[in-house]
Amino acid sequence: MDNNILLIGSKSFKNRPSSIGGATVLFDQFLNHININKVKNITVVLLNPFESSVKNFFSLFLKILSNIQINKIIFINVSQGGLKLLFPLIFFTN
Repeated sequence: MDNNILLIGSKSFKNRPSSIGGATVLFDQFLNHININKVKNITVVLLNPFESSVKNFFSLFLKILSNIQINKIIFINVSQGGLKLLFPLIFFTN
């Protein structure tokens, strides 16, 4: 039985040193592992491209909402601050 998996997290970018941290490095490694092993049925939502404006925040919100219903497993890889924002959204919409 195949499970659809939703991965939510932030990547690190070499040209943006402020994006490099524990959660982003671990998420990068996890995404590399998935790519190397050609894991299927995975949807990835990157958080950090959306960090600059309210309009982009709503785009992210809609993208997460549209993917919650079609994925059986939701994996959130964020810092403590991100978890405080995302967990209630995902918990109450799921």
